[in-house]
Amino acid sequence: MDIAVKIITFIGVLGGISGLFWMMGGVYEYFQGRKNRDRNRQDDGAESIINGAGLALASGAVAGMIVAAMQSLTF
Repeated sequence: MDIAVKIITFIGVLGGISGLFWMMGGVYEYFQGRKNRDRNRQDDGAESIINGAGLALASGAVAGMIVAAMQSLTF
């Protein structure tokens, strides 16, 4: 059971890291759009920031819930 918990936790951490990278790309895109006065790039950047934050938060929360449910199982 410990190995499965570690694997689920690892997957949750990978999801969180990918969400943070998505946010970082969105920040870059947003500021490039702002510098060039390109409203579409600003919108795309803002959307990437929001989606990346959602992925980072949700992956950690879901992984935590799965681990909690696995640890509550008794045989």
